[in-house]
Amino acid sequence: MAALANYEFTPRYRAGRQNADADGLSRITVDTDVITALATAVMATVEEAPMC
Repeated sequence: MAALANYEFTPRYRAGRQNADADGLSRITVDTDVITALATAVMATVEEAPMC
């Protein structure tokens, strides 16, 4: 939330049919093995990156 503090916006509710992007994303089923593999790969990349 702190990152959003610099922006001025007003959240508005939109029903599923009017907010198709969010509605569609909320209904996606994802294989947990795929998520685990991606997270492991990202963590390995982060751990290898030099600290600046």
